[in-house]
Parts: sequence; structure tokens; C-alpha cells
Amino acid sequence: MIRCDNGTKFKNKDMNQFCEMKGNLRQFSVARTPQQNGVAKRRNRTLIKAVGAVLANSNLPTTFWAQAVYTVCYVQNILLLVNAYNKIPYELFMADEGFFVGYYLNTKAFRVFNSRTRIVEENMHIRFSESTPNVVGSGPDWLFDIDALT
Repeated sequence: MIRCDNGTKFKNKDMNQFCEMKGNLRQFSVARTPQQNGVAKRRNRTLIKAVGAVLANSNLPTTFWAQAVYTVCYVQNILLLVNAYNKIPYELFMADEGFFVGYYLNTKAFRVFNSRTRIVEENMHIRFSESTPNVVGSGPDWLFDIDALT
């Protein structure tokens, strides 16, 4: 869902085709009501100020503006916390819940059962939740179930 104002930057043939091709839905704010689009305007203002600072600090010309926007947006998405969830945006979109099952012998990684993909993965970038109680499994009953083994 893309939320934007009623400006012609977002309401035109090219943008309509792009959103249709990508399968994006758009929601427009009411005309002449910038209060409805405050979060997006503040986010863009923060992004533009950061891009200006990056270009000024690196002594790069404005021809690198698009690359700077890409980089700053990436860094902000990785670093900024979303207060409601106490997580960074990357975790909200990419993190899967898993269960620690052991250590890899050849690397300093953990073996984690990914509950979404249902496979054991090698991963070093995990965060243990010490406050969550252990989940009770089905126990060793599967050892005696010949159908589960075949």
C-alpha cells in the first residue's frame, strides 16, 4: 500500500502503470489536507536532510543524489527502531522465529530450526529471547511411529 497526497507526482499515467505492473495499491489523502500525510512528509524530510548531509560530508556532486538516497534509505531502514515493536524495520520484514537446536562444528554459527521454512539453518545473526518460555514439543513419540520415519 502506497499512501500519498493528491499531487500530480503520484497521480499520473506513468505511476498508474507502474503500480499496476507491481501490484501496488495506492491510497490518496484528501485534497488540501496535509495533516493526513504528516508521517510520510516527515519521513521524506528526514531522508532529504540526511542525503544532503551525506553529499556535503563526502564532497560528492549532486549527480550522486540518487545513490545517496538509496544508501541513506537503506541505512535508516536497518538502524531506526520502530517503537511500537521495539524492532528495526529489517527485523519486522525479514526476521523469522526459530528454535535453537545446536552449534555448527566448522563455523561459529548456531543451528536454528526456522519455524516458517521448517528447515535447520546455519545463522550467526540471531537474537535469543530469554523471556519467552520454552515451547513444549510432541516428545519422543515420533521415535516409535514407523510412518513418520518413512
